[in-house]
Amino acid sequence: MVTVSGLWVYMVVGDIEEEKKNPADQYEGLNKKQKKIMNNLKSRSTKRMMFVQPDTDWAMHNVKLAYMESSRDENDNKVFEFVERDVYKDVQREFKAIQQTHDIQALMFFLSKNYFHHESLIYVSDFLRMQGKFPDAVKLIQRCMYAFEVLFSKDFTA
Repeated sequence: MVTVSGLWVYMVVGDIEEEKKNPADQYEGLNKKQKKIMNNLKSRSTKRMMFVQPDTDWAMHNVKLAYMESSRDENDNKVFEFVERDVYKDVQREFKAIQQTHDIQALMFFLSKNYFHHESLIYVSDFLRMQGKFPDAVKLIQRCMYAFEVLFSKDFTA
C-alpha cells in the first residue's frame, strides 16, 4: 500500500513502514547549475554495459586513474591493456601500506575513499566471503568488474 501525504511517500510492506522523499523535492535548495549536475550524475548509467549494470547508489567512477590502450603485436593482432596513471600508482602504494597492517577497518575506510579500487574490492570481497556474507561479496566483485568495464576502449569488443 502506498499513500502520498504532502512531501512524504509512505510505503507499507508487511509490518515495515519506510519513508521515501517526494522526488519533486529531491533537489530543494539547489540552484539551477547544481540541479543540472545532480541530474547528470543520476543519468550516468544510460550506457549499456556488457557484464554489470551499475547500481544507482554507486559513486561515480573516476576514469582518471587508468585507461585501456590498444596496440598491435608481431602477428598484427590487436592487443588491449590497462595502463595505470601516476595518480593510481599513489593510490596503490597507499593500499599496499594498509594491506600490510591487516586492519580491515582501515581497508574499509580506504575503500570508501577509493570506491572502485580493484584490489581493495577483491580483498574485502574475499574477507566477506570467508565470513559467509556471500551477497555482499558478490556486490563487491560486480563493482570491480564494472570498474574495469568502464575503462574499456571504444574499439574493444567482447
